[in-house]
Amino acid sequence: MAKDSPTRIPRRGVTFVTGLSLGLVLLCSYVCYPGVSAQSFLEHPVRSSQVLYNGRDTSANHVGELLRQSRQLGRRDPPLPASTPVTDPDMNAPVVDATTENSPVVEPTFQQTAAMASPFREQSHTLAPTSLWGSIKRPYPTNAWWLNLVLGKGENPISPYPYVVTANNTGMGYSCPPVHDGAGFVHQSIASDWVLRSDSLSQRQLMSYDDLTVTYQWRTSDGQGTLDSTFAKGSPYLTVRVKNLPLSWDTQHSILEVDQSSSARTLVKLNNGQTWAFYSSQRLEFVQSAMENLRSTLSLRQPFTGVIRMVSMPTDQTQALLPALDRASSTYVTGGSTKMDFSAKDSFDLKYTYSTEGGRPEDLLMLALPHHKDLLANHQSVSVPGFRPIKGEMTGVTGSEWTLRYPINTISWFAPNPVSDQDRDELSRQVEADIRSSTEVGPKDPYFFGKGLARIARLALIADHVGRQDLIPSVVDTLKRLIDPWLKGTNSNPLVFDSTWGGLCSSVSMSDHGADFGNGVYNDHHFHYGYFVYAAATIAKYDSSWGQNNRGVLDLLVQDYASPSQNSGSFTRFRHMDFYDGHSWASGLTEFGDGRNQESTSEAVNSYYAVYLLGLALNDQELAQRGNGLLTMELVSAKRYWHMTSQTSVYPPEFSKQKVVGILWGTKADHATWFGANIEFIHGIQALPFVPVSRSLITKDWISETYGILEQAVTRTQDPMADGWREYMYMMQAVVNKDTARERLRGIQNHDDGNSRSNTLYWLSTL
Repeated sequence: MAKDSPTRIPRRGVTFVTGLSLGLVLLCSYVCYPGVSAQSFLEHPVRSSQVLYNGRDTSANHVGELLRQSRQLGRRDPPLPASTPVTDPDMNAPVVDATTENSPVVEPTFQQTAAMASPFREQSHTLAPTSLWGSIKRPYPTNAWWLNLVLGKGENPISPYPYVVTANNTGMGYSCPPVHDGAGFVHQSIASDWVLRSDSLSQRQLMSYDDLTVTYQWRTSDGQGTLDSTFAKGSPYLTVRVKNLPLSWDTQHSILEVDQSSSARTLVKLNNGQTWAFYSSQRLEFVQSAMENLRSTLSLRQPFTGVIRMVSMPTDQTQALLPALDRASSTYVTGGSTKMDFSAKDSFDLKYTYSTEGGRPEDLLMLALPHHKDLLANHQSVSVPGFRPIKGEMTGVTGSEWTLRYPINTISWFAPNPVSDQDRDELSRQVEADIRSSTEVGPKDPYFFGKGLARIARLALIADHVGRQDLIPSVVDTLKRLIDPWLKGTNSNPLVFDSTWGGLCSSVSMSDHGADFGNGVYNDHHFHYGYFVYAAATIAKYDSSWGQNNRGVLDLLVQDYASPSQNSGSFTRFRHMDFYDGHSWASGLTEFGDGRNQESTSEAVNSYYAVYLLGLALNDQELAQRGNGLLTMELVSAKRYWHMTSQTSVYPPEFSKQKVVGILWGTKADHATWFGANIEFIHGIQALPFVPVSRSLITKDWISETYGILEQAVTRTQDPMADGWREYMYMMQAVVNKDTARERLRGIQNHDDGNSRSNTLYWLSTL
């Protein structure tokens, strides 16, 4: 905590919903969303992720940090101390398969790394994987988008866009729901339009997963009958592979027509306006049962073996969709992989490769989200209108290989603009004063301790940028003293290696899963450890020997959330990153009715930015490229799916007026946070910490449209805003109105525990 910051707002917590009664969920819904009717919740009894405030104080100062840097100004950086490592590596050199399963990057196991670094002791977790994981072993993908299939009873929904799917022991429910607009949140219903079942089935489990897909299997008790489905985001079809099973489809809607005029396709019209197509490897012979218990049923006359594919079509789009769907109906996805390619100068390519069966790979039909459409470099689009999940209208793409061409981030240590002459002397004096007063970090949990470390680390970089290299050694010494106990496991709440799931967790949170903001259940690991990695990168920049001597333990921190390989047995591959969505999921081993979620995109950006900087400091080209690639992906998706402007919003009109998403889920977007619904919370959590790369995130286009909302918040007289949050709002507004922000910021007396007056002045002086 900054010395002049008397209070701070706790970081969002984790609301555990497993085992909550429907009544409690309803009660919480009224507290959080008083405009939502009880009936709407009764229709969606497992929609447990309506934002439940965790009862913590939200009136005090809390939140992020800042800085700014520049390598491409055409200026010479100030001379550095003799201990500075050699210059940044060439970030444009290619890396072969840097992010694929067959990556040449060979990571040591945890035991091997611990032997050469300060080891963290191993500890088993109090939460064990369920039998639904099947034969999958450690390391487990604790933050994967499909995790609801294996958590608890495995009955909460997943969202393989454009569908929503739920599983139970006899089959799966599925739907293609519309997006419902609202001022406070937008969502899709998780009620199933169809339930595919076989009463012969009694068991289910995860079979396999990769960067783009997950395969799940249901089977009979004797194993003679099976149903497999590979769920792939972006597939317009839901595909099942069936062996010797009687099958039925139940629907809550009335069946108006069953059209079997085509031998390879059946069209079923429902009274809710939907038409569903059923494609199969052999002709399906349906028997329709009369509606009973508010349920209509289609059953197959005989046990089936083969492939069945189901597609939802809006009634007014059926004829437009059928030609494309018919052509592609034989080719289905069985797996997928991704690869980053950095061979270009100003961009990097993220390549998807889908494994297919049934037909020609070039006939594969998939659907692209808006950010894919912005980035696709080699694709053939096809008209398949009407598919719109929570992230906006999808576009048809044919072929089993995609290339997404991202404009690579070019901001490294310093702000992309020089410090203005009028501010240089004042900033020099201020950073010296802040360094003298920044010698301790109070909190003991990883999140707040990491924030404090990063705040101090930025002072060294600010001093460097204004030519005060004489101040850097004392900052580096302070950082070493503060971080060393954490790296050696001798602090009061040491990190331990979780031998059950595979990862680093705070010791307190391993048994108390609500402690340390859910660190023990893999909530927000990239946020938490990103701050540590940022501080470590700063130390290593100015003391290369320290970086090399601590390389082993620093690798452990990075591997926890940004490991490029699954092969070590210790850390899952890219714990948080969803390569299809292009952003991270923060929530870990907790069930939610809307799937995974992420609140702070800016802290996610910061976490990968830290990996990038550590790679630069250690002269590790692969590490730097890996971090910069993840950083760039997160930046692009944050601006596409969290920021809402009149030109770019993917959301319906009423919700788009809010200009920012607070928490994004698989089937819902909230204008709220885990710790409150104040404007400053919702906007600020998408901006902090104000590090140099934040200039690419907090854009003029976005702030120009959200400026009025921020202005109303900072000028309110009832429940006036605390200084820490007010400072961040002014810093955001400064992007389009620096002079007014500068005047207002002079009145700030107390800073957030992750911020300092130097940070604020540095932000202003380099805009």
